[in-house]
Amino acid sequence: MTVTTVKIRNETKTSLDEIKSDRETYDEVIAKLVSSAKKKNLKDELIAGYKAIGKDELETLKDWDSASADSD
Repeated sequence: MTVTTVKIRNETKTSLDEIKSDRETYDEVIAKLVSSAKKKNLKDELIAGYKAIGKDELETLKDWDSASADSD
């Protein structure tokens, strides 16, 4: 396993300490934060995608209703 050093401000370390349990390493805390951020980004992208699909389906429904009204 390769290890590196990352410089952070004291305030950042204090924030990490506040969310870190006694048995967790800083690496584990940072990995959880990264994972959480990725999940949030994925969730946001999925919501945006479903909204776009919903808009497309609404337009299709409007077109369908318009075509049905024209044939009556």
